[in-house]
Amino acid sequence: MTIFRQSKTTSRGGFTLVEVLVAMTIVGVLALAGMSAMYFNRIQNYKDKERGLILDFAMHYLETIKGLPFVDLKAGSPINALYTGSGGSPNISIPSNTNWVSLLGANFTSFHPELAWLTPRNPEMSVKLTTTQVNAEDHTKLVQVEFRWDAPLGQGIKQTARMDMARFKDL
Repeated sequence: MTIFRQSKTTSRGGFTLVEVLVAMTIVGVLALAGMSAMYFNRIQNYKDKERGLILDFAMHYLETIKGLPFVDLKAGSPINALYTGSGGSPNISIPSNTNWVSLLGANFTSFHPELAWLTPRNPEMSVKLTTTQVNAEDHTKLVQVEFRWDAPLGQGIKQTARMDMARFKDL
């Protein structure tokens, strides 16, 4: 008959200090990468939301201009008979030059209330109206609307967007 003998081991199970430090470093790098990704995602979500608001305003602005008769589409004129500024209505017009116009204020927020969300970003708009003539008559009018606003959380350069619209002489 064989007797099994159990030997006593003097070593204890565990990790050395170097192994623990290496593992902690790896976990720390992974945690830092995850936090960076979440921060980047947060800023990108803000940028996307703000770009959507600006483009929605641009569509509203250009669609209103599209409703104007061709001859009334000129610099300095209101974008619609409802937005002349008389009788308490908002004063929204096609700027007479390409200088930047602030979108902060009661006129623009009455025209497009969602602009209130962009108040901390100082949104601005520039409108360029180009007319092409054929036989000394206006034939084509191109409206270029550019926007700029501060980056979310003060991170990065100013954000920009642009929309164009072409109108041809009514037949």
